[in-house]
Amino acid sequence: MIGVRGRAWCLLPVAALVLPAALIVALGPSFGTWGYDQDQSHLPAIRTFAEQWPAPDLRDYSSTTGPVWHLALSLLLRAGAPETVLRAAAIAAGAGLVVMAWTVLRRSGAPSTAAAAALPIACSSFVLGGSAGITTDVPAARCMTLALAALTAPAGPRPVASLWAAIAAGVRQPLGWLSVPILWVAWRDRSWRLAASALAPVGVVGALVLLWGGLTPPTFRAQHDQGANPAAVTLMLSLAGRWGLPFVLAGRDRIPWPPMMGAALAALAYALSFPSSHAYNEGRWGGPIWQLVAIAPAPAGRSVVLVSLAAVGAACVTALAIRAYRAGQGATCGVLLVSLAMATGANAANSQAWQRYADPVLLLVIPWIAVLGWGAVTPRWRLVAASLAVTAVQVGVCTVSIWRPLANALVTRVPVP
Repeated sequence: MIGVRGRAWCLLPVAALVLPAALIVALGPSFGTWGYDQDQSHLPAIRTFAEQWPAPDLRDYSSTTGPVWHLALSLLLRAGAPETVLRAAAIAAGAGLVVMAWTVLRRSGAPSTAAAAALPIACSSFVLGGSAGITTDVPAARCMTLALAALTAPAGPRPVASLWAAIAAGVRQPLGWLSVPILWVAWRDRSWRLAASALAPVGVVGALVLLWGGLTPPTFRAQHDQGANPAAVTLMLSLAGRWGLPFVLAGRDRIPWPPMMGAALAALAYALSFPSSHAYNEGRWGGPIWQLVAIAPAPAGRSVVLVSLAAVGAACVTALAIRAYRAGQGATCGVLLVSLAMATGANAANSQAWQRYADPVLLLVIPWIAVLGWGAVTPRWRLVAASLAVTAVQVGVCTVSIWRPLANALVTRVPVP
């Protein structure tokens, strides 16, 4: 059992998210991507649903995502709660995501190590922006984490994982991919009950598709539902390299080169097969890494940044997985690898390969696999150092994409687009 002092370590990553998010809300102006999404998409949907209760029209509305989070907040609004309460609910969702990240990380590491490993997701610009603003990214990520936590519980997988998966899919329909790791565990454990429960998230997505006549509400079909975007796979692999490399380098054990090289070559071959240069009309934009891609060389439409990082990412995931299997954590690692693969596939189904769709799941799964494989031969401080290295990059991104635009918005009192 973990004591009160051990649980107190959870407050570190929670405070790293909640305090900046509360400050942003207190300062007032909407700005950046999250402010735009809040004011133009999510708040209008919430207000419309609040007016339409008890029969909200879900066939088309001002958001591209599932309606569950909007419906929940619309009930608060209809009950007379001010919009400040809705902002507080968004921050609470972010805090809940970080608490769950710390909880699953603590299963295989000390409370202090888990706190350090949870800092990258707590300090992510996408999590901070999605907590300070009313969007669906963060509440969906929290439900996803709850589902994976239940699926990998030490006492064995629990069918409640399917409940959280269904809610996650109702908040953001691409998270219907959670049905696949549930089926994976059901096959592994020969559990027909768990296999049957995997139909829940599939049913939610199926109902939304029938309601909308496609993968998104009709208003957004031209932007998000125009076919697959293979660059999303390259992007996921690249970000896996960006966030996974510090954890790989921090280890002191020897990892066999053949599987790492094989994974790197396969990723390289894929990345070279499809264009990955910055292209707004092709959905290859949105996020700090795309800004880097835009100024870097891209011969024949293949970004040097993404192609090289994709090979690194595949090698990093392979190395971290080998460590986890060596440490006897193959069952949990297998679930996380399947989840990573399915999340990648779901992102590729979207016409827009935005970084905000990739980072939250990667910043949860990469540190989680790293903690699983951290044996006694490697000093704990090295894992902490790797976590802090990734966190430092997140803080730098927040400075450029959140704090600087916020300062400009405060000076001019004009929302920054």
